[in-house]
Amino acid sequence: IINHLFIGSEGTLGFVSEIVYNTVEDVPHKGCGLMFFSTLNDASLAVVALANMGREKVVAAEMMDYQSLKAVQTLENVPDFVREVPEGTSAILFQTESYSK
Repeated sequence: IINHLFIGSEGTLGFVSEIVYNTVEDVPHKGCGLMFFSTLNDASLAVVALANMGREKVVAAEMMDYQSLKAVQTLENVPDFVREVPEGTSAILFQTESYSK
């Protein structure tokens, strides 16, 4: 029972006896893309365009500013084109998925 206890703010003590959660369906066909932009403003405009396409086209998108790109440049297995982006570059990593090819 000790493993199922939790302590919250203001001394709240709780016990977890049962958990029910829903998951999203795992769609069989997925694809990811990485788009680069000269400025953060251009990337922002692209995010709006992707959002307007609807969730049936783009299911997830992550915008990265230059500092985010710079932070991963020294990591192992990062492609050279990410290591060589000019200062001020932004990017959007996006995912699409479908039940058919």
